[in-house]
Amino acid sequence: LEKDAKHMRSATQFFGNSLAMATKEIGNLKVQLAESRNAAMYDSLTGLFNRYAFDTELSAYLQADTKGLCLILCDIDHFKKFNDTWGHLLGDQVLKAVGRKINESMRDESTAYRFGGEEFVMLLPKTNIRIARHFAEAIRKKLEKLSLKDKRSGQVINSITASFGVVESKPNETITDFI
Repeated sequence: LEKDAKHMRSATQFFGNSLAMATKEIGNLKVQLAESRNAAMYDSLTGLFNRYAFDTELSAYLQADTKGLCLILCDIDHFKKFNDTWGHLLGDQVLKAVGRKINESMRDESTAYRFGGEEFVMLLPKTNIRIARHFAEAIRKKLEKLSLKDKRSGQVINSITASFGVVESKPNETITDFI
């Protein structure tokens, strides 16, 4: 009996340790999964949601009641020329600064995404076209005020402009038609 009791105690301790290790490993896997989900949804340069997140969110909106869903598309003007003149590192700084200004402007349920390259998109649910146009104009003015300094040359860049398109969804509209 004593020998069996020792054996059971040893087995219980072994299984307890195994369970503790498995619990710790599950915790680590949960953290890794959350980090992977985060990486899959965010643009690493600007910190905004990425195109995949936009496509997912827009699809969900368009399948639901889309009354009052507005989209604002923003494109940094002459970005290729800017990149060619100032370099890609400073171009990345421009993208970060524009992304930050756009993100700071988001309110309520509105969300900003990096659509691709130098394009950004904002979804504004429960908004009409008139309000969305004013919102886009306010962001455009904020971007015009952006000023960046090239640390290598000391030159100040304050000629960042962007073009905007604003649209309100229609019933049964496809993603492609909406964009």
